[in-house]
Amino acid sequence: ILIHIAMTEPSGKRQEPLELKEELKFVSLEFRHNAPHDFFRSQWQSGPKSWLFLFYRWILALIFGIGLGCYLILYFRRGTIFIYLTAWCFVLCSLTSFIGALFVTVYHIDIETMVKLVWIIKFYWVCYWTNLTLAYVVAFLYWSSMFLEQPEFDFIWTMFDVWVHGLPVVLFSVDHMLVAQPARLLHFMYPFCFTLVYLAFSVIYNKLGGLDSLGKSYIYIILNYENPTLVLLTIVGTALLIIVFSTMLYGLYIIRTYLARRLNKL
Repeated sequence: ILIHIAMTEPSGKRQEPLELKEELKFVSLEFRHNAPHDFFRSQWQSGPKSWLFLFYRWILALIFGIGLGCYLILYFRRGTIFIYLTAWCFVLCSLTSFIGALFVTVYHIDIETMVKLVWIIKFYWVCYWTNLTLAYVVAFLYWSSMFLEQPEFDFIWTMFDVWVHGLPVVLFSVDHMLVAQPARLLHFMYPFCFTLVYLAFSVIYNKLGGLDSLGKSYIYIILNYENPTLVLLTIVGTALLIIVFSTMLYGLYIIRTYLARRLNKL
């Protein structure tokens, strides 16, 4: 997959969404945008740089960085924490927020160098959309089907429940409305591929006799391979959720650019 990004900041309304017929073309799976600067700035800032946006980026990175560190310390459990999709997504969430802050910092120091690193933009774009979409999927699956399985009320456990399964949705939804970077309708394929990798891991882990942190033979009750019908329904349902949430988030991008156009911030 290629990334095609201009190396100079274009004039005019560079952030206009693609027409629907363009979005539905296979080429939209690629990473094409004519203004690399948009990945390091806010939709709502006036100048090329914003110290307020930079400060916000580091606050977001600290929230998830501290959360991930504490989460791993408390629930590492000889590495079994990493058998859960939740942990995979929380690591991705922390990574995305950290590299977002780091890249905006470098952008503030040397704009021209940063916008020429197209492989970094490609990597960040994939991470961002995968993280954003799966934050919704994980939250939906957890609060709708797995929350009641958890132990009796415990303040620390409940706090991390919200931190891991709630905050990513809330804070990255806000972030999605603050950033200037584009969205593509067909990019649901990237969170879908991420989930397929996890599914392959869970199959291998199960075949090797792996147990969860409580000694159960399945990682999630909805991914119990002794019940293939339930697993099939889970896979199909998760795929549909990815498409639905990714499309919904694309819709939020359209709303953001509409508002920006009205406020002359496009």
